[in-house]
Amino acid sequence: MSAPSTAPRPKLIYCAERHPSFDPDGFTRRWRQHARLGMSMARWVNIHRYVHCDPLALALPPGVSARTSDGVALLWYRSEAARQRHVADQDARAIMKRDEVETFARPVAAFSYMARELVYRPAPGAAATLFLLFTRRADMAPDQFAAFRRDVLATRVQSAIAAGGYIQNFPAPAGLPSGLAVDGIDEISVADPAGLDLPALGAALARAEFATLSGLWARQIVLYQADHS
Repeated sequence: MSAPSTAPRPKLIYCAERHPSFDPDGFTRRWRQHARLGMSMARWVNIHRYVHCDPLALALPPGVSARTSDGVALLWYRSEAARQRHVADQDARAIMKRDEVETFARPVAAFSYMARELVYRPAPGAAATLFLLFTRRADMAPDQFAAFRRDVLATRVQSAIAAGGYIQNFPAPAGLPSGLAVDGIDEISVADPAGLDLPALGAALARAEFATLSGLWARQIVLYQADHS
């Protein structure tokens, strides 16, 4: 099995909830407009990579419940210092928060997740990504659940998917904002979703350690990639 590499950049993930005035297509256009506004600001120099993931209507593994979301955003800051500079720009934050009111059903902070990323297998150019969102069993401590995911779940999932990308996202250190009530998010990216053995993946995920397990498929659209390391 592939050993993970720890990504040094803070990562923000959010599961978008569209404003009720939009249908799905209208929301996607408005979401891209919101993204362009953010990218136009001077503080964007703090960002390394930004991706929108548009929902796909694909089957989930057995035992995984459907997660309702109008899209998933992935954003990597250049560093923790860059993240702090980014959020410290109060003028830009005020503009973006006003635009959030017109774009989303709730503020982005209510459905966002600050993450530490472990990359087991990169998957550049993958056609689809399965996002898996976990909450832990009530009697499991956070460090126990994290160890289970690293030491047990990672091996089982990699065996089940055979090929493709695999990333585990863990909660960021205490003190960073996280409105999404989950204990972890995994990403499985594949070139051909039809080739994924869903029963095998479902069996790999059938663990008593989870209190809840939900998922959604999405197609990644890279909106920004810095040309610096």
